[in-house]
Amino acid sequence: MDIEWWNNGPIADVNKNPAVTLCALSPSEDIGDIKTYFRTMKPEGYQQIPEKVLKKLGLTLHNVKDTLPEEIVFTNLFVAYKDIERFVVWNRKTYDLLMTKVKAFGINVNPHKVVVVQELIADLSDVGIISFQRALEIAGISYDTKLLHQPRFDVTYLKELYDAVLKEYSIVTGGMAKSGSKKGATKVLYWKDAEKLEERKPEYVHWENNEHITPEDVVAMCEKLSLHGEILGDGILLVKFKAGVWKIHYEGDKVLGIRCATHKAIRQADGALDGIMQPMEVPKERLGQLLNYMRERNEVSKRTFAKKRWEMLLDKATPTIM
Repeated sequence: MDIEWWNNGPIADVNKNPAVTLCALSPSEDIGDIKTYFRTMKPEGYQQIPEKVLKKLGLTLHNVKDTLPEEIVFTNLFVAYKDIERFVVWNRKTYDLLMTKVKAFGINVNPHKVVVVQELIADLSDVGIISFQRALEIAGISYDTKLLHQPRFDVTYLKELYDAVLKEYSIVTGGMAKSGSKKGATKVLYWKDAEKLEERKPEYVHWENNEHITPEDVVAMCEKLSLHGEILGDGILLVKFKAGVWKIHYEGDKVLGIRCATHKAIRQADGALDGIMQPMEVPKERLGQLLNYMRERNEVSKRTFAKKRWEMLLDKATPTIM
């Protein structure tokens, strides 16, 4: 499903985000057949819709004037898809806007699941949060630039993109993916975006003056690597991340000792940890390399969590919109 709206305020304020066009499609009961619901609507204050917005949507004020109000269009959507079990949208804002309208118009909606394709790609690959157009390019899906941002075309592109992601996901998780490796994180989707990769953080941390690293430097570096670092005392660093809780003793850039525990470990008043163990096969000499190693471990844990979350949401779905 896709909605285009005249964005004039936060999503939560339904009156400041008038929807202009909406399109939804789903397989019908006949295998291979597609059921489509496409509407242009007439929101309140439609006369103020900027010309550039109308042009992007391939509309004129005359087109909008002769259509039905938002409330009727959204109500009829849930009449057409009364048994819907799963919404597939590109980004979170689209679904948030839909639910805001549903609440404002008092529409009854059955319990359902939501698949945000932008988040699905980001969670299961290395490309991060990317634009819809960039995702189509990486997936090798043909599109017409002039037709982007027009829901009746975007939903078709979205279906192709979603099918492509699920097809690769089902292949990889069907036996080709490993639970982990010494070199880093499992890539649930083998997507690469050269433009994004160029912007990634350097592989290793380097301080210009290794002997005079301040506690502030260490905490700032942890934040840069998406780790939560906290100084417990002189030369003692506590790092919390998805893979666990690590207590590191250091001097300058030299690591003196490491102890780690799960998030269930109890932190004592003196900074000690219950349930501690010595981590194996980690770089123990330099603090910079250790923090980078922890960043990699963090990425592995995030992907593992994301994989489980999406499997629950998708119910190991076959590559088709449900």
